[in-house]
Amino acid sequence: MKIVAPLSNTDSYEKLVEAGADEFFCGYVPIQWLEKHTNIVPFNRRESLLGYHNITEKGSMKILGRMVEKYKVPIKITFNSHYYVRSLYPILMDVVKDLMDMGFDTFIIADIAFIIYLREKGIDCNIHISGEMEVYNSNAVKFLNQFDISRVVFPRKVTLKNIKDLISNSKLNTMEYEAFILNAMCLYSGAFCNGIHSDELPFICEIPFQVKRFKGGSNKFRTAEKALNKMVNLQNYSQQNKQNPQIGQGNFSYTLASSGCGLCRIKELMDIGVTHLKVVGRGCILETLIKDIQYTNKAINIANEPLTSEEYISKIRSEFFNNMCTYLCYYPTGLSKS
Repeated sequence: MKIVAPLSNTDSYEKLVEAGADEFFCGYVPIQWLEKHTNIVPFNRRESLLGYHNITEKGSMKILGRMVEKYKVPIKITFNSHYYVRSLYPILMDVVKDLMDMGFDTFIIADIAFIIYLREKGIDCNIHISGEMEVYNSNAVKFLNQFDISRVVFPRKVTLKNIKDLISNSKLNTMEYEAFILNAMCLYSGAFCNGIHSDELPFICEIPFQVKRFKGGSNKFRTAEKALNKMVNLQNYSQQNKQNPQIGQGNFSYTLASSGCGLCRIKELMDIGVTHLKVVGRGCILETLIKDIQYTNKAINIANEPLTSEEYISKIRSEFFNNMCTYLCYYPTGLSKS
């Protein structure tokens, strides 16, 4: 299994490679785009400009391209918006071609129409399906495969059983699969969230909300209990105003999996065919990302030991969390109980 880590600036690349990152995902918003469209027209669903969420300088991308040549740790560029206005496709294609000339050959895309446009124009790049597209079944994967897709990034809200069924039923031996493993748990489902992550407005997940049963005493959907509990936990987390706790400078403090965790499910994810683990954290300070990558690497090494899933879970909780468990769990239900 490989670790996919966020990259927000050129200075972090070498240090994150040393920490154990196998790949990076990076947001790039050309300054020309900002001059024409500001940050109101989303480029990759991270419109905030004050934090280190995106790179805007072409020169920085050229530097990163040379670093990739030296260290052989690739960078994938995000195009995470759900859709783009058709008139923007030629502009976006020019950005893709420009990045390819700099040495970047892989793009994470959520807009299927843009994928089709690139293929019709003969753009021979690698394409990963963004988690913002939210692929949940094998039929969707088979359909997308006709556009020469090399990887599917699973959405945040997906069960282990769902992942297992999708991989086994798709029967695409060359396809790679990537799952979220640390940080940035969100109440909302990415493909259906139209909130803007900007500096001018609060994130929609930070606006007060309430989660409760439609019928308070109903027990008709017992299997949804853990999902409901997770949503309540997310509500509490959001309303404590701890969203993105490590953004900015100041005294460094670190808490493993403070905003989302799936570490104890790595062995199960490995067994069902997930090839890459996504550590989220564009905008987080470097020290946080280094520790996240190191802990994830350690968890992968433990998963390679001759342990049962139950033994693995017990060891992770013992060594990483003092036999406790984070309440912001990506995969609250394992394979045996899904």
